[in-house]
Amino acid sequence: MKKNNKTFLIVLFCFAGVLLLGGGITAFIVNYNLQAAPIVEIVDDGGHVYAKTLVNNDYKGYRFKVSQAGNSIYIDSKINYVDLTSQERIIPGEKYSVSVCYLGEIEGNNSAYSDQVDWQAYKYLETPVLTYERNENRLLWSDEDNASYYILYYGANSTKVLGKEVSLGQLVGGENDIFVVAYSNNPYVKASAQSNKVHVQIKHEIQPFISGSFNKESNIISILGREKVQMINVYINGKSYLASKFLCQKVAEEVYQISLDISLINFAGEINQLGVSPAGHDNFNIYTGKILYINEQV
Repeated sequence: MKKNNKTFLIVLFCFAGVLLLGGGITAFIVNYNLQAAPIVEIVDDGGHVYAKTLVNNDYKGYRFKVSQAGNSIYIDSKINYVDLTSQERIIPGEKYSVSVCYLGEIEGNNSAYSDQVDWQAYKYLETPVLTYERNENRLLWSDEDNASYYILYYGANSTKVLGKEVSLGQLVGGENDIFVVAYSNNPYVKASAQSNKVHVQIKHEIQPFISGSFNKESNIISILGREKVQMINVYINGKSYLASKFLCQKVAEEVYQISLDISLINFAGEINQLGVSPAGHDNFNIYTGKILYINEQV
């Protein structure tokens, strides 16, 4: 009987030893995983730039390292990627090396770092938020950090704006959905995504012409205007003619050169008085200003 008890105790101790050894091995695996080092990649989704690695559930997290000239930025994460564009210490245009390791339960049991990936840093501007103030007849949008200018898009038209608001009267008339995009002059700060859209009816008062002249030999009227026009009223000897065929090109900021061949408006005879003005071309784009009379003839 005593011999049987001894045998039982030996078996029991052996079994306990196996359990302890198994538990130790399990703890070792959890806290010191022998898998190969992770792999890191740079991912761009069109609005943000991420450093990303494969998911590894044997570890508690991930540590991304962004290095430059011996200095490193460490970013710990519970998920397998980090947004590099949200890191203020990363400067657009600078070159960095990016790597990652897995984080163990104990600091000393992290995995080795991955091979480095070279990356020249860039970021995207944040998306503006567009607002329509009906009573003020203007559009406002949020002023985004690092934005140099904004472009409003509406229908087939676009307007560049340096500030963060615009009067609707400055835009080409029409009924449109409008959105705005932020841009930077820094090549490593990319344009934002499109803002929310705002539906508006734009009533536009076309601006009067600045100056004009007429060449008798070529029959060409030369006009300087403040904006691109689609139609022109030509006044000859007190009668008006509507012209739609002419050349209109931008020569400076808010200055347009217009060349109109008077022979295209079906007029023949002596010209005693000559004047021009922009003409409204629909219910949204109108002209109520004065006629520019041309006295200088060259």
